[in-house]
Amino acid sequence: MTVDTIGLTIDELAGGGDGVGRFQDRAVFVPDTAPGDRVRVQVRERRRRWWRATLVEVMEPGPGRQDPACPMSLVCGGCSWHHVQYDHQLTAKGALLERAFRQARVDAPAAELIPAPDPLGYRCRARWHWRRRDDASLALGLVGRRSHRLVDLTTCPVLLPHLSTLVPDLRGAFPTAGTGGELLVLGNTRGHSAVALHGVSDPTAAAALGEALAPALQGVTTRPRVDGRIGRASTWGSLEIDQGQADAPPFWTTPETFFQANPGVNQHLVDLVAARAAATDGPCLELFAGSGNLTRGLARRRKVTAVESDPEAATLARRNLRDLDVEWLTEDAGRALGHLSGRDLAGGLVVLDPPRTGARDLLDDLAGLCPRRVIYVSCDPMTLARDVAHLARAGYLLGRLTVLDTMPQTHHFETVAELLLA
Repeated sequence: MTVDTIGLTIDELAGGGDGVGRFQDRAVFVPDTAPGDRVRVQVRERRRRWWRATLVEVMEPGPGRQDPACPMSLVCGGCSWHHVQYDHQLTAKGALLERAFRQARVDAPAAELIPAPDPLGYRCRARWHWRRRDDASLALGLVGRRSHRLVDLTTCPVLLPHLSTLVPDLRGAFPTAGTGGELLVLGNTRGHSAVALHGVSDPTAAAALGEALAPALQGVTTRPRVDGRIGRASTWGSLEIDQGQADAPPFWTTPETFFQANPGVNQHLVDLVAARAAATDGPCLELFAGSGNLTRGLARRRKVTAVESDPEAATLARRNLRDLDVEWLTEDAGRALGHLSGRDLAGGLVVLDPPRTGARDLLDDLAGLCPRRVIYVSCDPMTLARDVAHLARAGYLLGRLTVLDTMPQTHHFETVAELLLA
C-alpha cells in the first residue's frame, strides 16, 4: 500500500530534533512538530519500521508549540526547536537521555535538569559557511536542513547580541578573494569578538577586514585552502578572547579552538564537575582537556594530569592555567593511557569530555587504571549510554546524572555522569 498524505499525533521529540508519531505501527519522523500536535504530513521516505515525512499542516497545536523566534527556523539547519516552548525543550532532553540508557539496558537514575539562563542570545561561538555565487554576490550562513544548500542569513537570534549585529557588517566588508569556505565567530559577554575565515586566498584580507570593522573586531585570521587543506594563517590584531569570569583570571580562547558555546551554562558545568570531583581525594587524570575549561576547577584542589591532542588548545591551556599544578600531556588520549598504565589511580579520579563519538576505544585501558570515581561529560546521550554500559561491565556503578542545557532551541545538550567503582 502506498500512502502519501496522512494524519497523526506527535508523541515525542527524537534525538535528531524531529517530532515522532505513529502510523500503522510505524514510527513517523516529522520536522517542525511538537509533542501533542495533530498534524497532516507528506510521507517522503519509507522503511520497513519507520517513515520520514514533511509537515503539511498543523491541524491542532500541542501544548508546547509556540511561534518561532527566528524567521529562518523552517529552512536553516542550525536550530530545530524554535517552535517548541522552552520548558518542553528541557523536558524532552531529559526524556532523550532516559531513552538512551533504556536502549543501552542501563539502570539509570532520573537526571537533574539545569536550564539555560537565556534561551536566546546566549551563543558565544559559531561555525558558518560562505560561498561566492556565480554573480559574485556572497552567500553567508548555515547549511539548510538535510541539504547542501547554503541558507543566507543576516541575523541569528541564538548568538550573543553583539555577534548577531556583527553579521551584516561582516557581509559588507567580506574579502573578495576565494570561492567559499568557513567563517568561525567567537565572542564573550563583554562585547569582544574575533573571527577566522577559511578559504580566503588573499593574505592582505585579514588586515583589510580588521581595519574596516575595528573596534567591533579585536582579531581576524584568514587561511587559504590548498589542495583541500587549510593553509597558513594571515592574522590581524589578537585572536584571543577572554572567557573568564569578571572576578577571575583571564581564560583565553580563539575562534579555531573549542570552547563551550554557552558561557552561562558552561560556568555551571565547570562548577558541577569541580564539586563532584571534590568527593575524591586521590590523584586526578583528565582526558580530552581542551584549553583547560574543566581543568581549572579540578586543579584548584589537587594536582591534575591533563591530556589534550590538539597542540593549539594545549598551548592555550598552559597559558590559562600556568599558576595551577597541572602536568600537560599533548598527545592522543589512547596513547597517553598506554603511557600511564603503570600509575596508581586506585582511589583516584578520571574526568573525560570526549567528542560526540564517545570514548569506546579507551574504556578498557581506563578501567584498568582502577580509578575510584569516573566523571564523564558527554554531548551525545547515545554514545554516553553505550560507554556507561561498557564501564558497568568493568565493575562501575552509575550514580548521579545531570543534564545541562548548553544549546537551547536545538536537541543538543551536555550530560555529566558520575560512576563509582563497586
